[in-house]
Amino acid sequence: MTRDAHAILGIDLDITSAAASILDEDGEARLLPNADGDDVTPLCVHVFDEDGVAVGNEARRMLALDRQHVVEDVAMHLGEAGWFLEAHGREWTVQELVGIVLRKLREDVSDLRNTEYGTALFAVPAWFDSARRQAVYEAAAIAELHVGSLVNQPIAGALGAGLHTLKQDGDILLLDIGQRDTEIGIIEKEGDAISLRASTVDFKACGRSFEVRLRRHLLEAYKQAAGGTVPDDPRLAQQIYDGARQVLSALSTRPQAATRLQAAGVAVPVTIDRPTLARVADDLMRQLDANLSAFLEEAGRDPASLAAVALIGPGARIPLLRDRYSARFGARMADVGDPTRCIARGAALLAALRHAPDHPGLRAPRKTMPTGGTRRRAPSAKPENGSPFRARLGLADGGAPQGAPLGVGGGPSLQRPQ
Repeated sequence: MTRDAHAILGIDLDITSAAASILDEDGEARLLPNADGDDVTPLCVHVFDEDGVAVGNEARRMLALDRQHVVEDVAMHLGEAGWFLEAHGREWTVQELVGIVLRKLREDVSDLRNTEYGTALFAVPAWFDSARRQAVYEAAAIAELHVGSLVNQPIAGALGAGLHTLKQDGDILLLDIGQRDTEIGIIEKEGDAISLRASTVDFKACGRSFEVRLRRHLLEAYKQAAGGTVPDDPRLAQQIYDGARQVLSALSTRPQAATRLQAAGVAVPVTIDRPTLARVADDLMRQLDANLSAFLEEAGRDPASLAAVALIGPGARIPLLRDRYSARFGARMADVGDPTRCIARGAALLAALRHAPDHPGLRAPRKTMPTGGTRRRAPSAKPENGSPFRARLGLADGGAPQGAPLGVGGGPSLQRPQ
């Protein structure tokens, strides 16, 4: 296996998944697939004996079948003092479990490229506090990865979406609709330099919430077909879990999708179309609209003055969301390419810019690269008492000022994930 001074990974580390990327010599930011051929690895782990841990999609298939030994979205527990999984006679810390996933990812991409990767730039949620960021360093050490730096996901996402190349300067509204959180940020663009001016997070209205609504719909469909009874069968629960995820994915490209549930001798085919999704997820759409309006008001931004609006993250593929924001913002909606890969692509670019400035891939697209120009730091934000929404200032290098508010509102729908 070769060693290369330019071999540095960009890693999009979300609370639900991780994706590794590199900047190729031709200047293209590319995501690297894991051993299963997927370029996104779910942060799901299944401890099946005292020394055995399955990760990613393999672990996901055991969510209902061996629930007590499976942790989904394990990175959401980073920084939580005292959290551990007790399984098969031992305690597993969150750093260990996240580190195992990252180590598997590092080994997979190293084998794929026949190149030893030992350093990575990590793009993490902007709401990660100092304890969570420290836990990322510890998990990376277990994975035998040196952390070159941490950056806020909105900055990486903005670069990966090409927002620094837009002709018009000004404020850009970035909506990152993830699986377990929706991050809303204001990106300030001056020339080809960008910075994160304010951000906030919502843990209720997110991609996973749409899946939950579909799970309820599938369960009700089975219940009606089975005469009002639902067997206590983990295989049915797994079918509902997998079916909701597959239906939501299929609806991103087709007007309707189907799945099949079978248990206790009852087989139930279920077809779901986009209007049905809109109906079962209406409360989520109304909450996203309200949160967005409150955030813009709290951040002191007039929606009409926005230079552009960008929708990224897995939720950006949900047609209901795409259509709603396209109707609201019209021509200001930016074309971001594949919205689900923006953060990983931006992480690869930042990794080269920060830690391998002589990387050959930086030469060809130099005119489209951010220059790292002046980034003014915004003044401290002090929301009025009782404000339902608190904007958080972020720094372009991925850290909020020490002591800055976490950036979640006071309502029950905007709390830290449980």
